[in-house]
Amino acid sequence: MERDGSETVARWPAAAEAKSLSQVGAEFAAGGAPRAPSPDLAPLAQKLDQLIHENLDLRRRFALEEEAHAGTSDRLDGAYRRIQELTEELAEALRQVEVAEQEFTNFRAAYGRALESADHDALALRSALGEAQQALDTAPFRAFLAEARLAAERAPTYPAGTGSGRLPAEAPPQQSPPT
Repeated sequence: MERDGSETVARWPAAAEAKSLSQVGAEFAAGGAPRAPSPDLAPLAQKLDQLIHENLDLRRRFALEEEAHAGTSDRLDGAYRRIQELTEELAEALRQVEVAEQEFTNFRAAYGRALESADHDALALRSALGEAQQALDTAPFRAFLAEARLAAERAPTYPAGTGSGRLPAEAPPQQSPPT
Protein backbone atom coordinates (compact mmCIF):
# COMPACT_ATOMS: atom_id res chain seq x y z
CA MET A 1 0.00 0.00 0.00
CA GLU A 2 1.41 3.38 -1.06
CA ARG A 3 1.40 6.22 1.43
CA ASP A 4 1.10 9.14 -0.97
CA GLY A 5 -2.17 10.13 0.68
CA SER A 6 -4.49 9.51 -2.25
CA GLU A 7 -5.88 6.28 -0.84
CA THR A 8 -6.32 7.76 2.62
CA VAL A 9 -8.02 10.86 1.31
CA ALA A 10 -10.38 8.81 -0.80
CA ARG A 11 -11.27 6.54 2.11
CA TRP A 12 -11.85 9.20 4.80
CA PRO A 13 -14.79 11.15 3.38
CA ALA A 14 -16.93 8.06 3.03
CA ALA A 15 -15.98 6.85 6.47
CA ALA A 16 -16.59 10.27 8.06
CA GLU A 17 -20.08 10.45 6.70
CA ALA A 18 -21.10 7.13 8.18
CA LYS A 19 -19.44 7.40 11.59
CA SER A 20 -19.50 9.84 14.46
CA LEU A 21 -16.50 11.99 15.14
CA SER A 22 -15.54 9.97 18.16
CA GLN A 23 -15.48 6.80 16.06
CA VAL A 24 -13.36 8.52 13.41
CA GLY A 25 -11.00 9.73 16.14
CA ALA A 26 -10.71 6.22 17.55
CA GLU A 27 -9.94 4.82 14.10
CA PHE A 28 -7.32 7.46 13.55
CA ALA A 29 -5.72 6.62 16.88
CA ALA A 30 -5.66 2.95 15.95
CA GLY A 31 -3.75 3.69 12.76
CA GLY A 32 -6.66 3.74 10.34
CA ALA A 33 -7.98 0.29 11.07
CA PRO A 34 -11.64 0.21 12.01
CA ARG A 35 -12.36 -1.21 15.39
CA ALA A 36 -15.19 -1.24 17.80
CA PRO A 37 -15.10 1.38 20.51
CA SER A 38 -14.03 0.00 23.80
CA PRO A 39 -16.47 0.25 26.65
CA ASP A 40 -14.02 2.49 28.53
CA LEU A 41 -13.89 4.99 25.67
CA ALA A 42 -17.68 5.27 25.19
CA PRO A 43 -18.21 7.92 27.91
CA LEU A 44 -15.23 9.88 26.63
CA ALA A 45 -16.54 9.67 23.07
CA GLN A 46 -19.94 10.96 24.22
CA LYS A 47 -18.26 13.77 26.12
CA LEU A 48 -16.18 14.57 23.00
CA ASP A 49 -19.34 14.70 20.85
CA GLN A 50 -21.04 16.90 23.43
CA LEU A 51 -18.05 19.26 23.53
CA ILE A 52 -17.93 19.39 19.74
CA HIS A 53 -21.64 20.35 19.60
CA GLU A 54 -21.13 22.94 22.34
CA ASN A 55 -18.12 24.30 20.47
CA LEU A 56 -20.15 24.63 17.24
CA ASP A 57 -23.00 26.27 19.15
CA LEU A 58 -20.58 28.69 20.85
CA ARG A 59 -18.95 29.53 17.51
CA ARG A 60 -22.39 30.25 16.03
CA ARG A 61 -23.29 32.46 19.00
CA PHE A 62 -19.92 34.16 18.81
CA ALA A 63 -20.43 34.91 15.11
CA LEU A 64 -23.88 36.36 15.90
CA GLU A 65 -22.44 38.46 18.72
CA GLU A 66 -19.65 39.69 16.45
CA GLU A 67 -22.24 40.76 13.87
CA ALA A 68 -24.27 42.51 16.57
CA HIS A 69 -21.09 44.13 17.90
CA ALA A 70 -20.12 45.28 14.41
CA GLY A 71 -23.61 46.75 13.92
CA THR A 72 -23.45 48.49 17.28
CA SER A 73 -19.96 49.76 16.47
CA ASP A 74 -21.20 51.16 13.16
CA ARG A 75 -24.11 52.89 14.88
CA LEU A 76 -21.78 54.33 17.51
CA ASP A 77 -19.43 55.59 14.80
CA GLY A 78 -22.38 57.25 13.06
CA ALA A 79 -23.53 58.79 16.33
CA TYR A 80 -20.03 60.07 16.99
CA ARG A 81 -19.84 61.67 13.55
CA ARG A 82 -23.26 63.29 14.11
CA ILE A 83 -22.14 64.60 17.49
CA GLN A 84 -19.07 66.11 15.82
CA GLU A 85 -21.28 67.76 13.18
CA LEU A 86 -23.65 69.13 15.84
CA THR A 87 -20.70 70.37 17.89
CA GLU A 88 -19.37 72.27 14.88
CA GLU A 89 -22.83 73.70 14.16
CA LEU A 90 -23.21 74.74 17.80
CA ALA A 91 -19.81 76.42 17.79
CA GLU A 92 -20.75 78.36 14.64
CA ALA A 93 -24.09 79.35 16.17
CA LEU A 94 -22.32 80.57 19.31
CA ARG A 95 -19.93 82.64 17.17
CA GLN A 96 -22.91 84.19 15.39
CA VAL A 97 -24.57 84.95 18.75
CA GLU A 98 -21.40 86.67 19.94
CA VAL A 99 -21.26 88.75 16.75
CA ALA A 100 -24.95 89.67 17.12
CA GLU A 101 -24.43 90.62 20.78
CA GLN A 102 -21.47 92.83 19.83
CA GLU A 103 -23.48 94.49 17.06
CA PHE A 104 -26.36 95.04 19.49
CA THR A 105 -23.98 96.57 22.04
CA ASN A 106 -22.54 98.88 19.37
CA PHE A 107 -26.04 99.84 18.20
CA ARG A 108 -27.15 100.51 21.75
CA ALA A 109 -24.16 102.78 22.35
CA ALA A 110 -24.74 104.66 19.07
CA TYR A 111 -28.44 105.00 19.87
CA GLY A 112 -27.59 106.38 23.32
CA ARG A 113 -25.21 108.89 21.78
CA ALA A 114 -27.87 109.90 19.22
CA LEU A 115 -30.47 110.38 21.95
CA GLU A 116 -28.04 112.41 24.02
CA SER A 117 -27.20 114.56 21.00
CA ALA A 118 -30.89 114.99 20.16
CA ASP A 119 -31.65 115.98 23.77
CA HIS A 120 -28.77 118.46 23.69
CA ASP A 121 -29.98 119.87 20.34
CA ALA A 122 -33.56 120.11 21.64
CA LEU A 123 -32.34 121.93 24.73
CA ALA A 124 -30.32 124.31 22.56
CA LEU A 125 -33.36 124.94 20.33
CA ARG A 126 -35.58 125.59 23.35
CA SER A 127 -33.01 128.01 24.70
CA ALA A 128 -32.77 129.81 21.34
CA LEU A 129 -36.57 129.93 21.08
CA GLY A 130 -36.80 131.39 24.58
CA GLU A 131 -34.23 134.02 23.71
CA ALA A 132 -36.05 134.89 20.48
CA GLN A 133 -39.36 135.21 22.30
CA GLN A 134 -37.73 137.36 24.92
CA ALA A 135 -36.22 139.56 22.22
CA LEU A 136 -39.64 139.94 20.59
CA ASP A 137 -41.21 140.89 23.87
CA THR A 138 -38.73 143.63 24.67
CA ALA A 139 -39.76 147.30 24.64
CA PRO A 140 -37.02 148.65 22.36
CA PHE A 141 -38.31 146.58 19.48
CA ARG A 142 -41.84 147.81 20.05
CA ALA A 143 -40.64 151.39 20.17
CA PHE A 144 -38.69 150.91 16.94
CA LEU A 145 -41.74 149.39 15.28
CA ALA A 146 -43.96 152.27 16.40
CA GLU A 147 -41.50 154.86 15.08
CA ALA A 148 -41.28 153.07 11.74
CA ARG A 149 -45.04 153.16 11.40
CA LEU A 150 -45.18 156.86 12.19
CA ALA A 151 -42.45 157.58 9.68
CA ALA A 152 -44.33 155.62 7.03
CA GLU A 153 -47.48 157.61 7.67
CA ARG A 154 -45.62 160.89 7.41
CA ALA A 155 -43.89 159.98 4.21
CA PRO A 156 -45.03 161.87 1.09
CA THR A 157 -47.53 160.11 -1.04
CA TYR A 158 -47.08 159.67 -4.75
CA PRO A 159 -49.73 159.50 -7.44
CA ALA A 160 -50.93 156.08 -8.50
CA GLY A 161 -48.85 154.26 -10.99
CA THR A 162 -45.55 155.25 -9.54
CA GLY A 163 -45.01 151.81 -8.07
CA SER A 164 -45.12 152.86 -4.44
CA GLY A 165 -48.19 150.75 -3.74
CA ARG A 166 -49.91 153.61 -1.90
CA LEU A 167 -53.06 155.28 -3.06
CA PRO A 168 -52.85 158.99 -3.90
CA ALA A 169 -53.85 161.20 -0.95
CA GLU A 170 -56.62 162.92 -2.90
CA ALA A 171 -58.27 159.71 -4.11
CA PRO A 172 -61.70 159.15 -2.65
CA PRO A 173 -62.07 156.08 -0.51
CA GLN A 174 -63.40 153.07 -2.36
CA GLN A 175 -66.87 151.94 -1.68
CA SER A 176 -67.51 148.40 -0.88
CA PRO A 177 -69.84 146.52 -3.21
CA PRO A 178 -73.44 146.08 -2.11
CA THR A 179 -74.12 142.88 -0.30
